[in-house]
Amino acid sequence: MEKYSEQLLLEAVSVGALFIPWTFMVSGVIDRLPVAAFSKSPLSIFIAGAGFHIVCEFAGINDYYLKHSAAHTLHVRNWMASCKSKPKSRKKQCGIHFVE
Repeated sequence: MEKYSEQLLLEAVSVGALFIPWTFMVSGVIDRLPVAAFSKSPLSIFIAGAGFHIVCEFAGINDYYLKHSAAHTLHVRNWMASCKSKPKSRKKQCGIHFVE
């Protein structure tokens, strides 16, 4: 569980660090638009978040994350453990074929 926590923290710090310059860039553009001052910050945050997600999708970062994230690693470990504990007759339902 310690490795999971470390990986999760690394992922959170990485996303936060990448998000900061992106947010400043979007805020700079929003500040130049004729938008009411009280709505600029929420609008900037929304556009920065949505845009960041789209850029990550096209750059392949989301695909990498799905295969290497802490959550995926933990999910796979739990899935494997649950399949190994099933009776032999039900192991095929897990998609695992054990050689005996």
